[in-house]
Amino acid sequence: MKPSDDIFLLIKSMSGKEKLFFRKKFLLLIEDADDNYLKLFNEISKQAAEGNEYDETKIKEETIRGSL
Repeated sequence: MKPSDDIFLLIKSMSGKEKLFFRKKFLLLIEDADDNYLKLFNEISKQAAEGNEYDETKIKEETIRGSL
């Protein structure tokens, strides 16, 4: 199992309240120009909510298109 798979499983196991807490705390701690981590969290969270397995290639494609 790759480390990125571990992150996916961690995010997938989080409740909605835990995800909201993470987003709020993260927004308090970051600068405006450094929100790529939050975008990555949201993309992985979206994959987890759809019930899909982790697809790193899809996330990298989103990065290339400029959404991350």
